[in-house]
Amino acid sequence: MSANIKMKIITFTPSVAYDIHCRAQSLALNKENKVTLTSYDPGGKGVNLSRALLSLGKRSAAIAVLGEDNMKIFLDSLKNVEIDFIPVITSGRIRENVTVHTDDGKETRISFDGGECGEGLADRVASELLRIAEGGDILAVSGRIPEGMMERGLKALLCELREMGVRIVIDSRSVSKDDLFDIKPFLVKPNEEELEIYTGVKPRSFEEALKAADELISRGVENVLVSLGSLGAVLKGSLGEYSAAAPKIEVISTIGAGDSALAGFIYAYSEGMTSADCLKYAVASGSAACLTEGTCPPEKNNISDFLKKMQ
Repeated sequence: MSANIKMKIITFTPSVAYDIHCRAQSLALNKENKVTLTSYDPGGKGVNLSRALLSLGKRSAAIAVLGEDNMKIFLDSLKNVEIDFIPVITSGRIRENVTVHTDDGKETRISFDGGECGEGLADRVASELLRIAEGGDILAVSGRIPEGMMERGLKALLCELREMGVRIVIDSRSVSKDDLFDIKPFLVKPNEEELEIYTGVKPRSFEEALKAADELISRGVENVLVSLGSLGAVLKGSLGEYSAAAPKIEVISTIGAGDSALAGFIYAYSEGMTSADCLKYAVASGSAACLTEGTCPPEKNNISDFLKKMQ
């Protein structure tokens, strides 16, 4: 694979969020739980992906839908970040995701709904994407998609962009299996739970994940990158068939690890690396993200250390 020096990386976050992280000794249902606020970070999967790419030295354009009621903190947080941020403003609020970390190392997440697709929102998103995307670019669609957006034009737009030669990457459980088969993306990145939703198989090994990916590939998905948590990840499709074990680490937080894994893969691919090295970068970046608090991107030196140890 040769590097495409004209290749732009574009991330699209249909539903951004404020990621709220709290700490507690323990968490009990149906009882009052006292927690300590540790961070309040503007995020969302595509924005996290752009931040992780930046930590690897790769700049991207980040298109994101923002609710106008509480968007000021979000916009202020990105003023001095070297990301080409393109907000699409809509009515309503940016949702908030709450993660409670307990002393036993467990995480409990509470995610609010992302709202609905307002009038004209899909058209404004299409206008921005068609303005900047060209053949050969990578477009990663990440995170929740507001209800109605796929039907109001997003799916047709992604199909159009694919026909233009844009490499479509999907990391969203809002995209149904039937939608995937219509869009025929260059890459889809499910975790174990999402692969089970798509195929009915929850993989417990590299072999099971690779076999389950066949169903998606047989229906037009070009490549499948399955993140398997502490086990590692597998890649199957036109880029080949590979598996990579994750390094053993003391996890601080798994929030954003999947976004960082995808960032590592896209970074390596855009640099013209081999498919095996793309998978190594994915696993190393996802693992490095687990060593940071909250939704902070992985540190490049940790990624480099993991790459030296991986097979």
